[in-house]
Amino acid sequence: MHKRVWWFTLAAVPCVALLLSAQQAPKPAVPPMTPAAGIDFGDEMMVKGRYREAIIAYQRARLASPDPSQKVRAGAGEVKGILRMGGFASAVDEAAGLLESVPGNPQATGVLGDALWAAGHFVEAEISYDKALSLDANDARALHGRGRSLAARRQLPEALKLVTAAVTRDPGEESYLYTLADVLEQMRRYPEAAAALDRYQAAMPDRKTNNAARWAHAQADLLRRFGTSVPFDIEGADQTFRVPFRIENDKVLVKASINGRPAIDVVVDTGAEHSSLTPDVARASKVDALTVIPTAGIGERETGFRDLQMGRIDRLDVGSLHVKNVACFIKAPALSNLPITETQGFAPLALGLSVTIDYANKVLTLSKQLPAESGGLRLPLRVQRLAMVNGNVNTKLAAFIVDTGGDLGLVVSGRVAAGVNADPALRRIPINVYGTAGRDKNAFVLPFVDIVFGRGVSMSQASVAVLNLDAPSWLLGIDIGGIVGHTFLSKYKVTFDLQRGELVLQ
Repeated sequence: MHKRVWWFTLAAVPCVALLLSAQQAPKPAVPPMTPAAGIDFGDEMMVKGRYREAIIAYQRARLASPDPSQKVRAGAGEVKGILRMGGFASAVDEAAGLLESVPGNPQATGVLGDALWAAGHFVEAEISYDKALSLDANDARALHGRGRSLAARRQLPEALKLVTAAVTRDPGEESYLYTLADVLEQMRRYPEAAAALDRYQAAMPDRKTNNAARWAHAQADLLRRFGTSVPFDIEGADQTFRVPFRIENDKVLVKASINGRPAIDVVVDTGAEHSSLTPDVARASKVDALTVIPTAGIGERETGFRDLQMGRIDRLDVGSLHVKNVACFIKAPALSNLPITETQGFAPLALGLSVTIDYANKVLTLSKQLPAESGGLRLPLRVQRLAMVNGNVNTKLAAFIVDTGGDLGLVVSGRVAAGVNADPALRRIPINVYGTAGRDKNAFVLPFVDIVFGRGVSMSQASVAVLNLDAPSWLLGIDIGGIVGHTFLSKYKVTFDLQRGELVLQ
């Protein structure tokens, strides 16, 4: 049968380093030892990236120790190791078991919050963090979790206060330093963000072999390259900008000028962290590569990973919107031997502006503060590098990336598909899907799936694409359960309201 070629633009950057092959390795031998020795052994194995051995040692220590503080210490290490291997559901189960063994313990409650957040269960995670803080207002893990949650809803000053407090209480915890750098970057405080990334690298005992350290070094270098320039400097930033667009090949296209060059078509892409240029357009527009950043997306290249150059657009003009000093991906080295052509991408959310895509009238609206919409469905929106909402797949809660640059309407991950109660005799129809890392060779269509986002916004007994979303999940540190793409979104007037933390579908 004829297979249509589908294209996804999903791209993300890492927050932790992961041993991707560890889940397939034989179970390692870990000698018996006391709980205290087991914790020390687990710490040593974590430093070496030997997560399976660390998890076994931590778990044994947690189950054997009568000391609540040892249980929590071991349980926290166990959950951290599981998450570094991408075991999102297992992490929730183990964290819940830890809390059952020490009920009412604020640290264990915070550990559960971390596991729930990584699983994409954002509301439940926030409840856990609030509970932990009600038990101990100074608990570093809960302060960090609540701060990260506020940052994901763009409440940045409040987020910075909480994350800074967490770092003050535990200055050696890598994840707190990463979030501190992320919040400072979102606030456009680049020198401070770069300094926080330096501290993040320094806190990694395995930084010489850790890909997250490599990313942090490159990211800090990029931020410093901005010097005294104001990043994402929008002319008339308090204005509302309206830009006409057209639809072509299931893409939202606007005209954009790069560094004063003649306007070209760019894809409006909410599924990428930054705007992007192909190498030829970057050369013609005099956008030079400043560093190389590890990214992740759909495709098989290095199991979904791809290093991309990053540069800075001196001036980006999209209709009446004029922005200076725009960080961007340069898609180099280019993908080769593929039946698709990479395009230029415009990532409006990266500007820190709320966005409305009016598909009926073909108008893109961007503003720091959009007027409140009346009617329609409002979904809580979290932005942790990428914009996400929750939905239910056959009643299973999952985090979905909202990607206007993706062709397909609805996608679920292989992990979510494996948990769907589907007839094993159902035929799996292979499809050709390409992303930023090439082709997903195992992509297929799964029929008879129910996906619900809220009242009136759902698909019943639908056929959905199943893709490998492991790489972006592992690198974001959140289990990405699916993607909402153009074909689904184009039925609505879609608003990404960053100020109110909502995705509105009308």
